[in-house]
Amino acid sequence: MSRRFVVKIGQPFNRWTLVREVARHPISGNRMFLCRCLCGNTVIVRLADVVNGRSQSCGCLVTERITTHGCSKNPLYVIWKGMRHRCYDQMNDSYPRYGGRGIGIAKEWDDVREFIKWAEVDYSPGLTLHRKDNNGDYCPENCTWATIKEQQNHRSTNRVIEHEGKILTLAQWGDLLKINRRTLLNRLRIGWTTTKTLTTPVKIHRKKGVACGVQIAL
Repeated sequence: MSRRFVVKIGQPFNRWTLVREVARHPISGNRMFLCRCLCGNTVIVRLADVVNGRSQSCGCLVTERITTHGCSKNPLYVIWKGMRHRCYDQMNDSYPRYGGRGIGIAKEWDDVREFIKWAEVDYSPGLTLHRKDNNGDYCPENCTWATIKEQQNHRSTNRVIEHEGKILTLAQWGDLLKINRRTLLNRLRIGWTTTKTLTTPVKIHRKKGVACGVQIAL
């Protein structure tokens, strides 16, 4: 059972002041509060983020830091900003898979300069920020850099299949067998066994004697 925070209306947390409690988050069930920032903006924020200090302002604090230190021109700033939107911005399309299910960010990374200091050691253009434990927070111990393809192979929705002593994701089996991942997935969905799914050759649909290259699960 999650911890229930005891708070009072008007109580301050960093730049936030609690205004009133609103309906719980429809997906995660987290307690949500309308909060007023020191700059005057009002935003609905997850109570746990306010109390734990994960959310300290409406964004004005971050803006001040960036304006002061010139980090906005660093390409790693974009990655840092995206990470924060996924975890704290309820209007972000990815929020339900991140902040909505409790994924947070290490307090030290509230400062973009600290994130950049960590990131610059192993980062190279084209890599994406990857969490080793898909259920863990964004923090130095749980993060590394990966290619987009490696990220896809680690998604919690990517199906893992064991066959002849090998354990690979569906995408990895597709690469190995030269069969489209969707074709493999469709075969499994209609009830094919693992062995039949992975060993049946792909038939090429032909029209007027010309191979069009469409893979079908026959």
